[in-house]
Amino acid sequence: MFVLEGVGKTFANGFVALRDLHLRIAPGERVALLGPSGAGKTTLLRLLNATLRPTAGRLTIAGLDSRHLHGKRLRQVRRTIGTIYQQYNLVPRLRVVHNVLAGHLGRWSGWRAALSLLHPLQLDTAVAALQHVGLADRLWQRTDQLSGGEQQRVAIARVLVQDPAVILADEPVASLDPGLAEGIVRLLVDLAVQRQKTLVVSLHHVPLARAYFPRLLALQQGRLVYDGPPQGLSAAAWQALFAEAPLPAAAERAHVRPVTAFPL
Repeated sequence: MFVLEGVGKTFANGFVALRDLHLRIAPGERVALLGPSGAGKTTLLRLLNATLRPTAGRLTIAGLDSRHLHGKRLRQVRRTIGTIYQQYNLVPRLRVVHNVLAGHLGRWSGWRAALSLLHPLQLDTAVAALQHVGLADRLWQRTDQLSGGEQQRVAIARVLVQDPAVILADEPVASLDPGLAEGIVRLLVDLAVQRQKTLVVSLHHVPLARAYFPRLLALQQGRLVYDGPPQGLSAAAWQALFAEAPLPAAAERAHVRPVTAFPL
C-alpha cells in the first residue's frame, strides 16, 4: 500500500521533519506509530494521505508515485484514504447525521452535498455506520452536545461512510481518558479487521499500541528508530524513546529494517 524509499520532508522554514525513511506498509496491515511530540508522526501521516509531498526520496501509494499525482488522479487517491484527527474535524453545530454523511463528499457533486444539508441523502449509510460505532440513537442530535468519546466515534463513522482502503488516525485518543481511549482503539482495530482495511494509528500510549497492534514503528527526531513487533520494544526502550534518548543498540540493530528486506 505504501512504499517509502529514502523519504525526507523539509519545510519552507528549514525545519527537517523527516529524514531518510525506508518503510513499507502492506495492504491490510495494522501499524501503530509511536514517538514523542515533534518526532514527525503527523508529518508522516500527512505524506501518507497525500496532503504533503516528500522533499527527498520516493513515496508510492498503491503503486502510484506521489510526485506524479495531480488533479483527478490525486483526488481519486485521496478518496481511498480516510483520516481521523485528534480534534475530530467535525462541524459542531451540525447534526450527527450531516457530519457522518460528509464521508460521501469525495463522491458527491457540490449541488448534491448542498441538497443533503437540507434533506439528508443516503441516510441508510449514516445509520449503518453509526450502528457500527454504537451511536445509532444519536443520528439527529447536534454534534456539539456529544461527549469527546462520542464525537470521536462520529468521526470514525464518517470514515466508514467514506469506505476507504486505508484508515489513518492521528492521535485519535490523546484527549480521552484511558477507558474511553482503549474503547476507541479497539473499535478502530476491530473495524479494520472486519473490513480488511490498512490501519496506521499514531499513539502516545505505548501499552495500547503493544496490546492492539502487531507492528510498531517508532520515530525520534524525524528518523525511524524501531520497526518491529511489540515484544521487541522493551519498557526501557520505549521510555528512552519518549525521553528522546538513544534506544538500546540491540533493539535498534534487530528491528530497523531496510526497504530491501521487504519482498514485493
